[in-house]
Amino acid sequence: MFARLVITVTAVAACSVGLAAPAIAAPSGSQPTVIAHVDQCGGAVTVRHPAHGTLTAQQAGMPKGANLFAKAARMHATWLTDVPCRAVRNRNPRPTASPTPTTAVLPASGNWSGYVALTTAPTYAQMEWHVPSVKSNDQAAYSSIWPGIGGYSGTGKLIQDGTEQDVTAGGAQTDYFWFEIVPGESEQEVTNLTPRIGDDVATDISWASGTATFAMCDYTRGGCVTGSQSSTAPGNSAEWIVERTQINGQLPQLADFGSVNITNAGYDETHLGNVEYTIANGGQSLTMEGSSGDVLAAPGGVSGGTTFTDYWHHYS
Repeated sequence: MFARLVITVTAVAACSVGLAAPAIAAPSGSQPTVIAHVDQCGGAVTVRHPAHGTLTAQQAGMPKGANLFAKAARMHATWLTDVPCRAVRNRNPRPTASPTPTTAVLPASGNWSGYVALTTAPTYAQMEWHVPSVKSNDQAAYSSIWPGIGGYSGTGKLIQDGTEQDVTAGGAQTDYFWFEIVPGESEQEVTNLTPRIGDDVATDISWASGTATFAMCDYTRGGCVTGSQSSTAPGNSAEWIVERTQINGQLPQLADFGSVNITNAGYDETHLGNVEYTIANGGQSLTMEGSSGDVLAAPGGVSGGTTFTDYWHHYS
């Protein structure tokens, strides 16, 4: 069982309780925001949702330019009141390759494919995609898709959230949303918001003053959830990645995801800012290779500053 304490904060007055929540100023004229303190998900989580209406990015502690919240409002998405979790596994906090920040194309990784921006003070990353159908050949295969901040810096500190797409040897696919703070906790599956193949989804992650905040939306199913946890500062990078998820410290087969189109890929270096940067601002491509040097997955070029497609090539 978990402990849960609920209070309501309006735009007029702030309340104080024993379990302190990150200080977030509600914008003028906004609707009341309900705050729930939940002791689960690898640690205490502060969940926010609107008492009625929509939840703004600033109310959730995200940059005002966060696309996820604007689209959730347009889609009339429902913000969930809780974040029940199931601990899944520990991820590798960085790709299996050494950073080389002086090149436009980073050295190949054994488990990451996508784009990385090497930046000194990342506070936020976002992206959107459609959950792919995945296949395997004769054994289980794994994949995850996520934005994150800190993972390529070599500090071992990363905050990230996204979707998992795994498939059994028999072809059964499993999908779920998850978030993780490295090194503070294992991957946490969110059990009350489940994406399905083809769903239009988005996640974003932010950090400020010792607090990591995650948000995830399934626009197709009309559900979103956001919460925050205590966290050390992440490393100096922002990432938009398709990953070969490690299992028990080993790299399994990469699920055949075909291709996945990443959109609205951006990041910021100012808390509650305007999401000023995109992958066109210093983003470097990263290709995933197997132990024999075969390309397992690779990103295409950047379109419009915020969009690219990542392509599957081989299982392992």
